[in-house]
Amino acid sequence: MQSSCNRTLVLISSLFIGHNLVKAQQENDFIELDILHFGEISRDIGSTCTMGVDGNITGDCDASSPNLTLGRVLIENLPKNSEFFLTVSGSSSTELTFLASGQIIAASATTPFSDNEQIQIRSRGNNNTAELIVGGEISVEQTLANGQSYNTSYTISIDIQ
Repeated sequence: MQSSCNRTLVLISSLFIGHNLVKAQQENDFIELDILHFGEISRDIGSTCTMGVDGNITGDCDASSPNLTLGRVLIENLPKNSEFFLTVSGSSSTELTFLASGQIIAASATTPFSDNEQIQIRSRGNNNTAELIVGGEISVEQTLANGQSYNTSYTISIDIQ
């Protein structure tokens, strides 16, 4: 006797392909509104000038110089409603050492900073800009040439969390 067995194999399968979307974070834009300028400093080794965030200058600089200017930098395209860390670092050359200090204005809050100090800032709402006011201290490390102009720099770094 022959027996016949029919089996039906049913495969149930479902497949879903999800889509992922990511947007590359926009680079921060740094716009230098005003160049930091200490005016004129004494040429002698050890001479020091300090410029506060109010623009007042003390030390071995000519406080009556018409060239005195605080540095101002606008930082744009910060992520909205985000925390970030900002560090401003001065520089040194054979002739000069510059230590940056100042304040950052972001989300209606003003936060002071010192050279190489990492400060935590939070952007709020749609305000994705911040303004950096830079002053600091400049010191003469090597006798300067009479009437010669010298440059130093500062670096702004931002770490977004």
